[in-house]
Amino acid sequence: MHGGLSQFKALVARRKELPSSGKKRFDSSKVKRTTKTGIQEPVISDFELKKIKDRIQAESRTERLRYYTIATLALLLFCGILYFLLF
Repeated sequence: MHGGLSQFKALVARRKELPSSGKKRFDSSKVKRTTKTGIQEPVISDFELKKIKDRIQAESRTERLRYYTIATLALLLFCGILYFLLF
């Protein structure tokens, strides 16, 4: 998932309080906020944000493990070829 963590950070930043007013953008008393294009942004709870963050972290751990596995196999293959050529 490319840009997952940056998208999550942007989502959290949108949820923070606006500096000009004392109210939050995603106040439960408000109706869904609309953008300039008229698209409504969903109200996201803290529990849902935590689930998204956990999923992104799990995916990044999986990707790191995949890259480490590929690098290890490439190194073993290189050592095997080098051993075969020298001996």
